[in-house]
Amino acid sequence: MSKIYKFLIITLTLYSNISFANILNNIEVKIDNKIITSFEIKNKILTSLVLDNKDINQNNINKIKSQVLEVLINLRLKEIELEKYNLRIENLEIENYLKQISPGGRAEIKRKFDLNNISLDLFIEEIKIELGWRKLIYQKYNDKINLDEETIENEIKDILKSKKPVKEYNLSEIEVLVNNNGLENQINELRKSINDIGFGKTAIRYSISTSAKNKGKLGWIRENILSEQILKEIITISTGQVTSPIKRANSLVFLKLNDVRNLDVKKVNKKELKEKIILTKRNNLFNLYSSSYLSKLKNTNSIKYNK
Repeated sequence: MSKIYKFLIITLTLYSNISFANILNNIEVKIDNKIITSFEIKNKILTSLVLDNKDINQNNINKIKSQVLEVLINLRLKEIELEKYNLRIENLEIENYLKQISPGGRAEIKRKFDLNNISLDLFIEEIKIELGWRKLIYQKYNDKINLDEETIENEIKDILKSKKPVKEYNLSEIEVLVNNNGLENQINELRKSINDIGFGKTAIRYSISTSAKNKGKLGWIRENILSEQILKEIITISTGQVTSPIKRANSLVFLKLNDVRNLDVKKVNKKELKEKIILTKRNNLFNLYSSSYLSKLKNTNSIKYNK
């Protein structure tokens, strides 16, 4: 791992007065026909720290440097794939995304970036890629998501027939692709990020799930919709806590328990219940397709690190 992150030595001087003009064109990682430069790495690290209102010091840099590299690699993979499609991103979509990150939107972010010599243009390009990726996943897999109407109706009938209260969990999620070369470090760094900047900001920053745009929020999910593996983790934590990482085929999932409630079956609205079941199932499938697609790109594209 030390060789992989050797180029991140540049972060030792991130908060000094040294000029970075001489590293502007240094290529540190090459992904097919795309590159990641020293300047982009430095810019991304500073971007993350500034937006999270963290001091620019070596300790904070060390906490996020490997995550930053992973994010940039994933962005390049997505960018390569998106070039095959003609997906338009509207300015309104970008502005709404910026407001999710910072209440003051573009103006507030630009002010912070200018004070710290950070490129807003690079950040906007990253946003366009993320928004384009979400559109691509929807476009590519929407027709493949066929939910069985009879199964859903049977689920609803079972709930309404039950005399027991319906337990629901309000959850948020963070999903990241598995880094098999440093799984333990990856888990520890994500936990540190959650502790340092909060679950929602970590979701926006690193999650590959479609819920990332909403700070990872999944909303209220009925108990028997959850898989046995997830439910087992959820019932062991208290409100406000985060589960241990849940392993999927190619990814890790962290879930935060925001709240729990019991609903009186007699007061359950059948139409609303059906909509929730469909939405939950669709989101789960979209997230699965997204992580699998990105994992495939990682395996089929050449990723070379500069020594």
